[in-house]
Amino acid sequence: MTSIASALLARCRPPLLAAALGAAALPLHAQTWTVTGLTSSGCGDGDTEFAINMTGVSTGTWYFDTIATAGGQTYMDEYFGWSFPDGAGSWLLWDSNDRGQQTASFPIPQDTPITVTMTLRDSTAVPMYRTVVELSQCNNGVITSNVSTDLRPRATTAPVAVPALGEWGLLALGLAAAGMGARRLRRRA
Repeated sequence: MTSIASALLARCRPPLLAAALGAAALPLHAQTWTVTGLTSSGCGDGDTEFAINMTGVSTGTWYFDTIATAGGQTYMDEYFGWSFPDGAGSWLLWDSNDRGQQTASFPIPQDTPITVTMTLRDSTAVPMYRTVVELSQCNNGVITSNVSTDLRPRATTAPVAVPALGEWGLLALGLAAAGMGARRLRRRA
């Protein structure tokens, strides 16, 4: 590495370097909706309850959607806008058909695994955060998978154009290089 390049890298702060390279910056927001545990499980309407934690949703309107599927059927299709206090809370699975996606009503057949997808959306309904939880079965089930995904848009910088020489600049540069090469050859001779 040349001394100029190392000096530049030593003086650039990481965010500036990332911006110069066009890398994604940190998220614009800090809203989350995570499942922290299973309070109760059952196959009936309102029997399954999750312990949850929410951050950044206490002001403004946020949209919450919950899809609960089991045995190829959708038992819960909940979608509503609200603002919740930040912190710990609970979330129940129950008969809901807010968008017309529900294909079956509780109770879920015994020993059937459940997949619950909880999506937090901003005031324009853009998905911001998603948690997908899988239960081993509706009756006395345990959480077998709990994956949260940050869906927030990332701030990016526009690409910076690298200055380029026109055809006359390239011609002048080529002539200068040829002249220096010829001069060096004369010194050796």
